[in-house]
Amino acid sequence: MVQTKLPHSIPFIMVDRVIAVEDGLARGVKTITEEILTPSGTLPQSLLIEALAQISGFAAGQQEGTKALFAGIKDMTFEGKVHRGDVLLLESRLLGRFGPLYSFEASAIVSDTLVARGTIYLNLYD
Repeated sequence: MVQTKLPHSIPFIMVDRVIAVEDGLARGVKTITEEILTPSGTLPQSLLIEALAQISGFAAGQQEGTKALFAGIKDMTFEGKVHRGDVLLLESRLLGRFGPLYSFEASAIVSDTLVARGTIYLNLYD
């Protein structure tokens, strides 16, 4: 399901599996592998934001053929580092919509520890 909904290819598919989608809420998981880490062995914050943006596209209820462009972030905080072998639990909740611009409250958790949280903006179009 993930590869058919996202326009990305490996290694930039940052959601391995969507585990729930319902009423503007989506949850997914990503297991961190070696090829997406920095030389210091951590996941770059930019890819963590990308993972949150991708799960937000599912929370928007993206229809087949609809594309989502990352439009921005607000109040993003990073609470910890993500390493090889970690399993990210990604969650995004739709906050609102203004025309094609959607906003989401998104978070990433590793082993019950919050590692990132903030607002994600996507622009959805056909």
